[in-house]
Amino acid sequence: MTQILDKVPGQTPAGAAIFEDMFGSFIEEARASGVQIPPNSIQESRATFLEYESRKRLLSEFPAQEKHANPLGMLQGGIIAALIDDTMGPLSFAAVRGPTTTLNLSVNYLRSVKCPDRVRVEARVTGRGRQVLHMEADVFDSRGRLVATSTSTVLSLKEDG
Repeated sequence: MTQILDKVPGQTPAGAAIFEDMFGSFIEEARASGVQIPPNSIQESRATFLEYESRKRLLSEFPAQEKHANPLGMLQGGIIAALIDDTMGPLSFAAVRGPTTTLNLSVNYLRSVKCPDRVRVEARVTGRGRQVLHMEADVFDSRGRLVATSTSTVLSLKEDG
């Protein structure tokens, strides 16, 4: 387990095991080609991977950090969008077994999150084409209340489509 934790700094042992399950041999291959895995944004957001359903679903948890609060002490909407992207990104990479890029990301905000708190993001692959993934995500606060919903379209950057 120590070897996995060394590859995924900041993850719990369970989160590192999920990361290893999602990316497996891609970790070393990607790093060898200069790709930062895990990306700085995931390390900075202090993401913890909680559950993973192979190539279909990822549940992550993040602290709602006070440094990301608006003047009212609430987590900024742009940060919530970034946390969604930090969950959809790894899932999309795992789903296509290679690099992806977001074509669009739409977020609907339903309630605010007071800092500090914890938020969970559940991302799902809802459709697949040859080069495009359709995804959805739900964001929940620590009390289990729905905070935001999101949809996204993601393009596979694999050369073989």
